[in-house]
Amino acid sequence: MELILVRHGAAEKGEDPNGEEQALTKQGSKKISDLAAGIKTLLGKRIHLHIWSSPLVRAWQTSQILADMLGVKQVEKLTAIQEGDLSSLIEMWTKLNKDDCLIIVGHQPHLQEWSVLLAGAALPFKKGAAASFKIKSDAPDAAELCWFTQPAFWSK
Repeated sequence: MELILVRHGAAEKGEDPNGEEQALTKQGSKKISDLAAGIKTLLGKRIHLHIWSSPLVRAWQTSQILADMLGVKQVEKLTAIQEGDLSSLIEMWTKLNKDDCLIIVGHQPHLQEWSVLLAGAALPFKKGAAASFKIKSDAPDAAELCWFTQPAFWSK
């Protein structure tokens, strides 16, 4: 299975102390659109794509841009992503097929922590960054890093 971790796009500064209601900025939306186009090119004609998102507004909006570009009809909101609960996510993704591609839209520091746990790579997930991992079929909690991209790479 291919796993792609995506950090949400740049969000507005808000009065919400927890940042739960922060929406993407125009520039944040644009960079995510560019990223989505790049991911679409990298994925080719994948049939089984899944997108899971943190329920926070900026992540949800990011996931919707990705879903629109990639033709995914339904995105799942999972609090486990917001909470950084990788164990629960692994338990869930083991139920997917080995040929599926799962995109998880989340937050720092969880994404960097997960990249270390999965592949031993502490990736600097800036807003709008993405990394692809090949999940090992015999060890669903271990992966090989395939690619990593920062948002400036896709900017047009």
